Amino acid sequence: MKNQALLRILRAFTILFAMFTIAGCSGPIKKESKTSFVVQEWDGPKPWTGKPIVNDPDDFQFVIIADLHGGNRPGIFEKAVEKINLMNPEFVLSVGDLIDGYTEDEYLVDKQWDAFEEQIAPLGMRFFFVPGNHDLSNDMMTEKWEERFGRSYYHFVYRNVLFLCLNSEDPPSHQMSDAQVEYVAKALDENRNARWTMVFMHKPLWLSENTGWEKIEAMLVDRPHTVLAGHRHSYVKYERHGQSYIRLATTGAGSSLAGYRYGRFDHITWVTMRDEGPLIANLDIHGILDEDIVTEEIAPLLDGNWIRIGEVVSDKKQFDSGTAEIGLENPSSLPLMVDVKFGENKDVTITPSTLNLVIPPKSSETVQFSIESRRPINIGGIESLDLEINAVLHQEGGPPLELNNIIHFIHFRGNWEGPQMVRNGSFTRGLKYWTFWKAEPETGSSEVISGELLVDVAEKGDNPNIGIWQGIGGLRTNTTYRFSLRARGVDSPNEIIVKFTDDLDKLMNIVVDGKTGDTHLIKVSEAMSPLEFDFKIEGESDSYKAWLNIGFGSAGKIYLDNVSVKEVLNSSGEQ
Repeated sequence: MKNQALLRILRAFTILFAMFTIAGCSGPIKKESKTSFVVQEWDGPKPWTGKPIVNDPDDFQFVIIADLHGGNRPGIFEKAVEKINLMNPEFVLSVGDLIDGYTEDEYLVDKQWDAFEEQIAPLGMRFFFVPGNHDLSNDMMTEKWEERFGRSYYHFVYRNVLFLCLNSEDPPSHQMSDAQVEYVAKALDENRNARWTMVFMHKPLWLSENTGWEKIEAMLVDRPHTVLAGHRHSYVKYERHGQSYIRLATTGAGSSLAGYRYGRFDHITWVTMRDEGPLIANLDIHGILDEDIVTEEIAPLLDGNWIRIGEVVSDKKQFDSGTAEIGLENPSSLPLMVDVKFGENKDVTITPSTLNLVIPPKSSETVQFSIESRRPINIGGIESLDLEINAVLHQEGGPPLELNNIIHFIHFRGNWEGPQMVRNGSFTRGLKYWTFWKAEPETGSSEVISGELLVDVAEKGDNPNIGIWQGIGGLRTNTTYRFSLRARGVDSPNEIIVKFTDDLDKLMNIVVDGKTGDTHLIKVSEAMSPLEFDFKIEGESDSYKAWLNIGFGSAGKIYLDNVSVKEVLNSSGEQ
């Protein structure tokens, strides 16, 4: 027993010690009033602003749904219920037109109310009914309301806020009876100290005369209040007596959905009640997204990592035929529909030129295409194959994921070239292994778009304004290397300067076509084209940097892809 008591004391001491020790800092614990925010104090600046944490215990949040019947569009309200649960308010109120109504068929009315109660059953919080003209369209329906829900007008108080839920169909239609007016007068008198009064009804009776509402409004004039209604399926905010009167749009009822500026949209209304009154936000139900909007299962499809493109390799310089291979992987748990289409190529034909397939969930497909030359041609001169991939993933409970206009290229090479010396020459991993350099901060920028590096030169200059470089290891004298890339220019830049520096950043001479210089100029056209030249280096080093400089005296954009440096070998694998 003594040991157990001692253990309890040690545990308590450990907890107290932990409360006063945070991330290696020392100092007193400060606790702000009205919140549960506990912070370690220290001298000097703090990594947060001086604004208070908004956590008044008297504040609360609730949701209002607008009309869902009168041209009901199936599925919208059900989606709203899901989104309300995501937002997790303290309760939900309505402004009427909850069923289609307008029938004398008692069985049908029961079915409609059963269906509505099924729709709101998934809500994780209380729902308050308010009747509309579709709910009380005749005497039988009024009796049904009373049978199911009791009163058609009522009130409640929550955290010293008075909620008046009224009936704008207190017969006849478009009226509030004297009995309802007397009820409201009593509720107001009994709650004269309420900090705010929230009024809910279906029809915006403040736009009409002699409805009985004017008597209730006269009683509200001297107290802070907000009035909300529906009925017209379009949103308008009015100011009356210095207070907000709001007519809500729809949560699934008939609507042209012309847009926010026209007041015609599907929404829920999120209300934060504060001491100074309600803070009202209208949330488009299509803009409330759960945490699973994109999962790690889908991410590879969006990142493009589900497609593998092979090269066409030949051991002969004179190309006549070969095969191309494409790997397609479906990482999702749903079937993926894929269309592949090759573009026209002046050098070769591709069979098949189009392909449609469905890749089962969690599986991959490897597809081969036959390629034949249209005429005798050196493999180094063949235009790369361009292909377009479109895919659709039909997701459960949501719109399909469409992956459109994914452009890739299949390149040709001879197997007498040595190993690739450039890493990430296709920029599929962004600028990893590359360093981006610019003369001044404002001279331009770079960005990888669809596997191509866009280099944007912002201003003219007398020298190359922008460059990228990468360490490629050692180069040997008396050895032929091939520098190649694909490029296209937009606007002015139509030249790329290629150069090599050693590990001391000394510019090295290269020999191209028998001419020696410290740079080589490549002309770029507006169409994405393969470009290459063979060179030899003068001087040896264990480490070289390969540079591409852009923006020599001009501004504009250049796109780069498939940058490569390889040793040129003969068909037997020798120099």
